[in-house]
Amino acid sequence: MDKSNLQIDFFDDVATEYGRQWTIEEEVRITAGTVAKKYEGRILEIGCGNGRTLQNLPVDSFGMDFSKNMLMCARKRNPLSRLVLADAQKIPFKKQTFNTVVIVNVIHLFGFYDKVLEEVATLEPKFLIVDFRNLMNPVVFFKSLRSRSQVPYKAIMPWKWLGILKKNGFGRFRLFRIIRPLSDPNEGFKVRHAIGYLISMLFWLAPSYVVAAEYMGGTEKND
Repeated sequence: MDKSNLQIDFFDDVATEYGRQWTIEEEVRITAGTVAKKYEGRILEIGCGNGRTLQNLPVDSFGMDFSKNMLMCARKRNPLSRLVLADAQKIPFKKQTFNTVVIVNVIHLFGFYDKVLEEVATLEPKFLIVDFRNLMNPVVFFKSLRSRSQVPYKAIMPWKWLGILKKNGFGRFRLFRIIRPLSDPNEGFKVRHAIGYLISMLFWLAPSYVVAAEYMGGTEKND
């Protein structure tokens, strides 16, 4: 069984429970949803999972995922959303179908940044909303070292991430820092949470960022 099938099996197994606890991912979902609602037109979320981010998007948004079980859960949460079973490395839509593409809480679990962004660029959306896990954050750094082989945790330096976006035709970036809560909603206040919060207050040390970018038409390698 190849790696992609192992990943599909993993997400099929955890579909009903995934994202139940409040983590940094929930902060990313809320921020991405707030930004996306500022743009008009059709929205596609790539890697929509069990539909938690779709709940923060307009009700008629499209969702795409490679896990059947995840999409079944997403359907229950978002009965008006249009859901498609597909892989992010082979997007089954024509160009200019969507005004905005959203990819959050996904790419760091796989690490194939360029391939996904190349596919997104073929859609020629006006806007892209995507997040990344910041390798400069100490907690994220150590978490990436302890990541599992089945579902890895791939963090990246901010300037490298913006460079990959630019190479694939995106520009005019706006970065939204994701701040770790001072009191973790799952466990309440703990000293380690306070330390994480203080570290996150330094702009380039936040654990995650949501990036809003515009598609500029063409890529660096094709210019």
